[in-house]
Amino acid sequence: MSAGEERIFEFAQRARPGELLLYGRGDHPPRDLVRVMRPLVDCGVLLPVRKREGKGFAFQVQRGSADMSSALARRQSRQSRGTTRRRRVRKSSLTMVFDCLVRAAKAGAPCPTNDELARKCRLSGKLAASYRMRRLVALGRISVVDHSPWGRRVVTIITGPHAGAQTCEAAL
Repeated sequence: MSAGEERIFEFAQRARPGELLLYGRGDHPPRDLVRVMRPLVDCGVLLPVRKREGKGFAFQVQRGSADMSSALARRQSRQSRGTTRRRRVRKSSLTMVFDCLVRAAKAGAPCPTNDELARKCRLSGKLAASYRMRRLVALGRISVVDHSPWGRRVVTIITGPHAGAQTCEAAL
């Protein structure tokens, strides 16, 4: 254990709720100390605080009201169980629309309409789906060809492992 890690655990054990400890300055907090503090923060023993100092930040940790012994016991029981459940990272709406288009292109299916995209990607409506389509074109991830008002648009995937895949043209 480094001196910084020992200082943080000692602070967590002896400090009263509300006391503060400065553990870093700059643009980002020290990663090794953040990793060490994570179980204590998850249990409510420590609470991270960031304060502006000129152009940078002062990174402090405040002692919370949770009991240190119960936090350590919870941590040990988690370690004895083995693997923990991974947190699910939510995809952005732009990524969900892109994935929907890639699935259609891989299957050789027609391009989903804006209403279908909005429903599949849990967007507010067809205008939101249309906006995501325009953003994907502007970012250079897809190209779109509209042949007529009665046919479906044809989308070509430009980036990623499925570059070159294309949706088929079908009548509405």
